[in-house]
Amino acid sequence: MFPSFYHARYFEQDKVKIFILAIDTWRLNGGDTIFGHDPRTGSIWLKSREALKRAIANGELSEAFAAKLTSRLMYAPERESVSDEEQYQWIRRALTTKSALEADWRIVMGHYPIRSASKNEHGDTPSLVKRLDGLLRELNVDAYFSGHDHILQLSHRSGSLHYYGSGAGAKRHSSVHEKYPGLQGSAVGTFGFMKHEATKSKLKTTFIISSGPGLGGEKNYAFEYVQEKGKKEPPSEADEALLSWNDDVSVATA
Repeated sequence: MFPSFYHARYFEQDKVKIFILAIDTWRLNGGDTIFGHDPRTGSIWLKSREALKRAIANGELSEAFAAKLTSRLMYAPERESVSDEEQYQWIRRALTTKSALEADWRIVMGHYPIRSASKNEHGDTPSLVKRLDGLLRELNVDAYFSGHDHILQLSHRSGSLHYYGSGAGAKRHSSVHEKYPGLQGSAVGTFGFMKHEATKSKLKTTFIISSGPGLGGEKNYAFEYVQEKGKKEPPSEADEALLSWNDDVSVATA
């Protein structure tokens, strides 16, 4: 049981200090492609019947559960979703606390990715790219962990912020944009997870994949990456050009 929709945790082991924020990206995004959400009132409405049908066809929602939702929710495709302003204010306050500022590593984790190289699945979440990304960069966050897309991936564009995507624990997805800006490594078409090891100056991440169906097969190391603390390359002209990259980028879905 989570303590709340979003919360903070501070860890210290072997003199390494880690500050972690767990945020609710569904609320920040104002719902998804199927449902709109207003966190001020708690109201939820159906945005797209077509998106709901696709979710059923993809196995993301059962027909029985979808039928219950449609019987209880209003269909309002023109109504605008509302971001969680209160949560955005909390994120800023949390990342400027004494614990956060003194930590060796500042990590934020949420279900929806900010950046994602997944192809024909979810990809970037535009609302988070537009706002959350800049906030995390401004407050010198080192890493953003996400799931949602069912691959293992790691990308980095400029500055200290790295994007780690680990969503291969329960489902496999086999398509990735090989030329995605800043993509450092990925593992697709397999079940897997990530292992993270931190020192005061380095964050080592290993992609571990399973040779069998699910996570029960033999484990193999697929990719390894070491993020160095404090290494903040300024954006190059190439980096700036990549910001407009928009190849099959879609909004996060349920």
